[in-house]
Amino acid sequence: MLNLGLLGWKKPPSLQLAALAGAVLPDVPMFLFYFWKKIWRGLPESVIWEQYFDARWQIVFDLFHSFPVAILGGALSLWLKWKMLSLFFASVALHSLGDIFVHHDDAHRHFYPLSNWQFVSPVSYWDPHFHGDVFSLVEILMVGMVGIWIWRGANWVGTKIIVGSILTMYFGYLGFVVLVWM
Repeated sequence: MLNLGLLGWKKPPSLQLAALAGAVLPDVPMFLFYFWKKIWRGLPESVIWEQYFDARWQIVFDLFHSFPVAILGGALSLWLKWKMLSLFFASVALHSLGDIFVHHDDAHRHFYPLSNWQFVSPVSYWDPHFHGDVFSLVEILMVGMVGIWIWRGANWVGTKIIVGSILTMYFGYLGFVVLVWM
């Protein structure tokens, strides 16, 4: 939602979709991993999170949050003059830029495969031991306000549908978190 607000909600529909896709893609492997392990395999939370931190899975998650990958993809798409793909990779990079400041124990290697370095933030987007309770509230407010702002000003009905769907999924996911993890 924030990426769409910053990069493209007044742009043509195809560019709005590119900004949304780039904002979501970095987390898609993690969501697929979690739902596969939880729903299809029926594993308990402790096993899921132990497997999540396996080095092989971390490579997959880190590649999707990699600045070098986003920059290379963005540079190539700019060179080829592919506007949609350029915006997509800008949105991937923006997602990762936001993520780097809100991951503590689960920090990504944002410069992988060039480096294994991780910025271990003093803030976590989820862990209350690292201000996750405060950050979650701030995030809910930001996403809600930006979503409503975009929805009200959108000039394409598809944007309204997508933003409304994202807000519904976002708050549905928060409900899931409260029910399952708290």
